[in-house]
Amino acid sequence: MTEGSGISERWSTGTLADYLDLDAGVPVVPAEALSTMNSEDHAAAVGALTQRVADLVAVMDDSLVLEVAALAVDDLYRAGTTLAMWTPDVAAYVRATWATIFSSVRGRGYRIFYVVDHEYPERIGRPIELYPDLFTAAGITYICPHVLANQLPEALEAEVDAEGLAPFVERGRELAFTQVEKVLESRDHLAYVEIAGADDTLTRVVALAGASATVGVVRLGTPSPENPPAIEIVARV
Repeated sequence: MTEGSGISERWSTGTLADYLDLDAGVPVVPAEALSTMNSEDHAAAVGALTQRVADLVAVMDDSLVLEVAALAVDDLYRAGTTLAMWTPDVAAYVRATWATIFSSVRGRGYRIFYVVDHEYPERIGRPIELYPDLFTAAGITYICPHVLANQLPEALEAEVDAEGLAPFVERGRELAFTQVEKVLESRDHLAYVEIAGADDTLTRVVALAGASATVGVVRLGTPSPENPPAIEIVARV
């Protein structure tokens, strides 16, 4: 048996719960393992992992896949709250696991709409710098008013923190709502992250999630198993 085939076996024997187990160090620990491999072994491991996740999801009925996806998208956000660094290997792992699950959701005619009230304005770097990469790797369009505010020409000299961007957030929010509407029309998966947003803002965003064939997930407060998100799965009509 070649080394490549051995690696493929080692990366294709877990359960879906294993591959998304944040308490076991996912995605950092498997990404660190990937980082030690040469290019051939790396490709073999990622390919085997992707296929294994696809096979596990393929035997699930729609209702189970949607439930798994709803919890998985919240776990993805939870992983981002503690992730110390974004690396190509973390991206590879997220694409092989989370993105594969979410691709199956879309293939079954559903889309994910994930709404977050990010209650940590002092950690603004994560919503602006980390989460765009994290959700994009998972196959989810990421929208955050503070990201758009930070990109405004008039905000060029502003400090990249909640206080520095405050004068530009309303304009960023207007742009964000426009983007949300476009994504909803395309039926792509969507993650919308507010940083300590007002209640009426979140209500307005959540109201947009009522379309058919939608896995709606709303995260309020600290992401943890003890504080699950609100989940609503709207069937196709």
